[in-house]
Amino acid sequence: MIPITRIDEYLAVISQDEDATGLPDQAVTRIDMYLSKIAGEAVAELPEPVTRIDRYLASIAGMDVVMDDPITRIDYYLAAVAGVYSGELPEPVTRIDHYLYQWASEPQGFLHTLTGSILHITDGLAKPAESLTVSFGPIQAGSGDPSPDNVRPISGRTELSVTRTGENLCNQSDKQMISCYTDDGTAQTRRGIVLRLPAGEYNLKVSRATDEGNGYIYGNVINADGSFSSFKYLVAGGSTTLPMSTTFTLTQGQYYAIFDQQASSDSAVDKLAYYNLMVSLATADYTPYTGETKTISLPSTIYGGSDEVVGGNGSETWGIIDLGSLSWSRITSYANPLFTASVSGMKNGATCVCDSLKCYKNVNFGFLADLSVDTVPSNLLLYIRYDAIEDKDSFKTAMDGVYLAYELKDPVPFSTTPTQIDILDGENVIWSSGDTNTLEYWGSEADDPQILSNLNVLLGGRYYNNHTENEPTDAEALNILLGGNR
Repeated sequence: MIPITRIDEYLAVISQDEDATGLPDQAVTRIDMYLSKIAGEAVAELPEPVTRIDRYLASIAGMDVVMDDPITRIDYYLAAVAGVYSGELPEPVTRIDHYLYQWASEPQGFLHTLTGSILHITDGLAKPAESLTVSFGPIQAGSGDPSPDNVRPISGRTELSVTRTGENLCNQSDKQMISCYTDDGTAQTRRGIVLRLPAGEYNLKVSRATDEGNGYIYGNVINADGSFSSFKYLVAGGSTTLPMSTTFTLTQGQYYAIFDQQASSDSAVDKLAYYNLMVSLATADYTPYTGETKTISLPSTIYGGSDEVVGGNGSETWGIIDLGSLSWSRITSYANPLFTASVSGMKNGATCVCDSLKCYKNVNFGFLADLSVDTVPSNLLLYIRYDAIEDKDSFKTAMDGVYLAYELKDPVPFSTTPTQIDILDGENVIWSSGDTNTLEYWGSEADDPQILSNLNVLLGGRYYNNHTENEPTDAEALNILLGGNR
């Protein structure tokens, strides 16, 4: 059905109608604003609902409102979507009826929240995610304790990426010439696939895709700096019994390379195409890759914070400073040289990361090690022990070009372009270029608290409202629903 009005256009997109032509350019009315929010658009502030239809749409859009009993056909459709009506739906008559009937007939599901560096969904419904917050801190290169002899540069981010796949995490079409290693750690360049995944253990299953021939397919764990970590024979010509399964483990910053040992140039025969590669969180048979990666540009270089990418609402929570720019003084009450300076905007007792000094929190100054930074909860001062220098002026000069990232006292809000994250039916895996992700998504399976919440709706809210006291047992609730006949 071809959409004609603005409301048609919103509902065609929301109900995933095959004739949807896109969202209107501008939300004008109250209903437009609710539908725009439901469709995943950024709406600064939703209007207060006035009519029955307003209240249903406002509730679906996330507002806390009391809804009326349904009267009209439209009421019944919207009540079903809002989760307050589960009976038979009236037959559609008008264009809007058809869109709403299609929307209400879809499984509405249960809203779940997941948090972690990699998120595994098993009960996804094909709906856009309600929210996805990507949290991140400063990036520090190198390894070991930072010191003047082991400088570990600190960097921020100018963009974030979010990847959502199905069960298979390996994009086998993304083949290119890559740096990799032989079994004895000798560096080489071969055609292959690079898997940049969060730290963790992964399953890898190789099965045959064609009968064209045999290849020599190997795997490497490679460190963040590109150095060799480990080697694995995956397919050794025709001698490997397929399918074969193995696992690999990545630590922070490591990545996995799968490559064709015989493809030393782009003109070589693509023997990776002889095989199906399945990389997953749980052991599984091959399924095609169905992933997509979205990139979110940040407004500036940000060293730490978070971004709720669906709504485009970010918060900068870390700053960075050149220690040579501060006004330093020496505390003379300690035998070893101890220097202090105030950092404007720093959180009291802030967590810090320095490129050339080791950082601590709330250490007794008498036990603070040489070449170390300390912060304390009572003030926004930095304290640094530096035994090689006695006077503050020489110390200030030595700190020139030494960078320290620190937690801010007051987070700074920022905006990004709202980015829709589409959840697939069933299995989904989501990760980002940040450190931690918090996702709200619609799933087909309810956990116990949600079952109780839905049961409360069926009971008309008479027995409990999001409180633990006086909740009926399952048996009591079922007895109520059956009219006391149990």
